[in-house]
Amino acid sequence: MGTVRIATVGTSVITTSFLKALESVDGAKFVGAYSRSLDKAFEFAQGVRPDAVAWDSLDALAASADVDAVYLASPNALHPEQALRFIEAGKHVLVEKPFAPNAREAEEVFDAAKAKGVVAMEAMRLAHDPAYLALAAAMERLAPVRLSRLSFCTQSSRFGLVQAGKPSNIFDPEFAGGALMDLGVYVVNVALMLFGEPEGLSAHAVLRDVPCASGAIRPIDIAGLAQLHYEGHEAALEYSKSSVNRLGCQVQGEAGTLIFDSLSFPRDARIFWPDGRQEVLELRSGDDARAFEALGDLSNMVFETRDFVAAVRGERSVEGDSQRTLSALRIMDEVRRQVGLEFPNH
Repeated sequence: MGTVRIATVGTSVITTSFLKALESVDGAKFVGAYSRSLDKAFEFAQGVRPDAVAWDSLDALAASADVDAVYLASPNALHPEQALRFIEAGKHVLVEKPFAPNAREAEEVFDAAKAKGVVAMEAMRLAHDPAYLALAAAMERLAPVRLSRLSFCTQSSRFGLVQAGKPSNIFDPEFAGGALMDLGVYVVNVALMLFGEPEGLSAHAVLRDVPCASGAIRPIDIAGLAQLHYEGHEAALEYSKSSVNRLGCQVQGEAGTLIFDSLSFPRDARIFWPDGRQEVLELRSGDDARAFEALGDLSNMVFETRDFVAAVRGERSVEGDSQRTLSALRIMDEVRRQVGLEFPNH
């Protein structure tokens, strides 16, 4: 096919970062934006391209013959419904993480995409970052792995609303928000990429009552810990939207210990050997390294964007991506079950 024409749903910072990454990907272009406010959609679209289109109707966007694919960055709870609407119209969809509030709804979307012959992929940027190929390759050299700690904890800019007792979509269980869905999803995916499927898990969370969009008061998780059980290996997964981790991540094997500075943007990774030597791992090289360094914040979105466009063009399969997304959501479903966190209507 020719150039992949991509429209966006959502006008937040993450959408802006996606479009910045898209500029670095050959064979694709931004053609327009949706918002519930037409003025907001127009202002956003025109800020990217003067010839871009604005929509305030999802049906009109779905019906557009000038759009091949849609990037969905709407509230988490809306992902499945919106993705199914675009898939039915024959559009490919790149859905921001988490792909869906639960594994059941995600499977419905993937099944619909397969039946329609279009691509549905989660925008899980870490799964497409070459850095994680390098980190995964290091696991055999550390083996057997015995203990690991993976952490993504950063205080949300909207946590002040929670502290003030005010509503916020990203901390609203009715929108499938909270720490697990927004940050824990990254940590779970990294565990799957590095260690594979666990044999079991135990989970705990810090819950806080918050006001919801409906006016109800419900609990949401602001931080949590899931311990994944592997044969001979225990992996601690930390995630928080109320506090900040400064220590990075660590994987301890009998042969050596790997540390890396940041789960979301690995830049520095080192193996410490028993004899006192340190080995610095090359995480990205050549064009990948240049693409990462050039784009600044959320720079590794370029890799997921590149892979999505390749999949739409028929140059790459997303089967492995779909299976990892489903595995991660099944783990997250079990975490929520154990900590007593419910999403109404999901």
